Amino acid sequence: MRTIYRITFLIIFCSSTAHLYAQSFYNNGAIVSISSNTIFSVQDSLVNNGTLTNNGNMMMGGVWLNLGTYNPGAGEITFNGPPGEAQIINHNNQSFNKLVISGGGIKQILADLTVVESLTLTNGIINAQGNHGVHFSSAAVITGG
Repeated sequence: MRTIYRITFLIIFCSSTAHLYAQSFYNNGAIVSISSNTIFSVQDSLVNNGTLTNNGNMMMGGVWLNLGTYNPGAGEITFNGPPGEAQIINHNNQSFNKLVISGGGIKQILADLTVVESLTLTNGIINAQGNHGVHFSSAAVITGG
């Protein structure tokens, strides 16, 4: 039996920046790369079972479940789940280059999280679950909060 996966994107070009919007995104083993000058916005959940490289700006509104490989590249990732809701972040103990916490609500970290370059705290609460924690490289800069 053959399984067919369909991913639908709305692409809008504004000057030299591409905007990709998806309700949910499921990568079932593919190699996906987000290039610079690209904003990739997922309103609901993102499940990665492949390889995802981020050199652009990812905006996550729902569950982030990374069972594969996430390469932070030069990219930024924003967890902007809505106020009053918990946003689940489970990502195989991998690093984020530039991390932004916004949108309000609690960001539940279910694996060790390492910030390499910067953490920007706009609106929201980081809550590391269990024995997991948030770690920073020696060069990481924290703003806001």
